[in-house]
Amino acid sequence: MQVAKTLLTLALVGCVDLADDTQKDGDTDSAHDTDTTDSGTGNSCSVHLTDVNPADGAAGFYYRDPLVLSFDGDGTAADIRVTDSAGAEVATSEAWQDGNVQVWVYAELQGAQSYNLAVTIEDCDYATSFATSDIGTPLTIAPGDLEGRSFSFALNEANITTPSIIEGFDDDYFTQPLLFMVTQADTATVTLLGAPGEGESGSYSQVVDEPTWDFPAADFTELPYFVTYSDYIELSYAGTPIPIYGFSFEGVFSSDGTSIEAGRVGGLVDTREMYAFLGLPENPEAICDYASSFGVYCEECPDGNDYCLTVVGEDITAPYQAGLTLVEVE
Repeated sequence: MQVAKTLLTLALVGCVDLADDTQKDGDTDSAHDTDTTDSGTGNSCSVHLTDVNPADGAAGFYYRDPLVLSFDGDGTAADIRVTDSAGAEVATSEAWQDGNVQVWVYAELQGAQSYNLAVTIEDCDYATSFATSDIGTPLTIAPGDLEGRSFSFALNEANITTPSIIEGFDDDYFTQPLLFMVTQADTATVTLLGAPGEGESGSYSQVVDEPTWDFPAADFTELPYFVTYSDYIELSYAGTPIPIYGFSFEGVFSSDGTSIEAGRVGGLVDTREMYAFLGLPENPEAICDYASSFGVYCEECPDGNDYCLTVVGEDITAPYQAGLTLVEVE
């Protein structure tokens, strides 16, 4: 799901060209204009667009990510327009950052489409283009056809971004498959049932002696995107129970309904039973002490004890497991 970054070439119409820079996947690079004079008309521009992500000509941009524009001064006077390949304007909203020198532009994009970005500030006009990845392509099946389909992933397959120290544990411990079945779907809502799983890829089964996780009906009006929540789930790794409060799961169904892409999970994880992950004897503060040595501090759990960490995992792909049906377990 990462932004595929290519050569940044901002075409300046009626102003000085920005310098070219090579960009790497997932990063934002800069191209700075050191001359504030319009080379075509002699007009002066006191503020310039210096950086755009995605880069001009980039492909594989995730359609729900914001466009990030940076300026060498207060850019709030900029007129920012996004159009599709047919020239139709795309609805956008803006969130200014860092003293108004950077803006996140949220545009109503779709997957597998080409778009143009045009920016005018004072007398300077900039233009660039990019294409989105296949993620977010409209469903080719009816939403109801998702009902009864189960999907799976394991947390060790996720990119643990918060806190990053958890990455040191995930390959060894967070290997249990997590199973999710669509129990209801239409153009308004989608409902999932979750369960711990076991087995190997392609032959997963539900652990039927452990409770399932109930998710209330979630908004599906932005289909194929969804985000759903459960107040509480409990995972178990090597006999260690791991309670998670406020668990969230979001993702995008592939157009044919055979996978969930760009998945993201998060929640407040109770770490007090995870001392074994460090090879230590029983010590409910072990993970919190370990985390604090990296400047990461535990926070209050629902029972009032400071043993919890907010954990976020991203870049998840959950494939469809044909023939797997989950049953609700109290």
